[in-house]
Amino acid sequence: VVRLYRGLGTSLAGRLVNTGITPNEITLTGFIFVLIACFFFTRGTHIGFLTGSMVLFFSIVLDFTDGTLARMKNQASMLGDWLDAMIDELREVVVAASLCAGLYRIKPEGYVWILGLTILATDRIIFRTVGKLFNVIPQGRENVMQEVKSTFSNKTIFRITKEFLSVRLLKYTIIPVFALFNKLEAYLFFAAVYGVALSIVFLGYSFYRIKKEGKK
Repeated sequence: VVRLYRGLGTSLAGRLVNTGITPNEITLTGFIFVLIACFFFTRGTHIGFLTGSMVLFFSIVLDFTDGTLARMKNQASMLGDWLDAMIDELREVVVAASLCAGLYRIKPEGYVWILGLTILATDRIIFRTVGKLFNVIPQGRENVMQEVKSTFSNKTIFRITKEFLSVRLLKYTIIPVFALFNKLEAYLFFAAVYGVALSIVFLGYSFYRIKKEGKK
């Protein structure tokens, strides 16, 4: 999944490198597309769900374009990094909320919002768990990243971090499939159950590794 978006983002960045478009403009444009997608999601209709999922897909491509473009133009900055991170987190909230709002228009039941909260909560659990794994290594060493690699056998920490990114991307990438068959409710159930299952795995693994490192 990551390779798909990275390939599309790199291709688009290559076409924009000789233009006056900046990476931050790409980041903001991507978020505008997210908001447009959310508008369609809130309609609660088949065409709205399908259109929103396509717009959201393009916004994710732009999310992979801005960083690549910044490197190509040598315009990487702390502001750009902060902006990208904040928009990523905002996207999680507004997408989940708009999907729930759309389904609630069709089925005004309380469980709809519970599904949305579950999706958001499990995303935060996984995010914090990955961050805590990085914090296991004491600060102040010359090469913290190298120490992380040597501490966590077979570079597992890096595979987990990559998988976390895939968790979010997979949730977005499969939306068009559910949208095609007008199964918004099924999608929310899938995303919630998927998040809970992965949270259990991530928490279990992190507890094991951190406890093991604490005994050294």
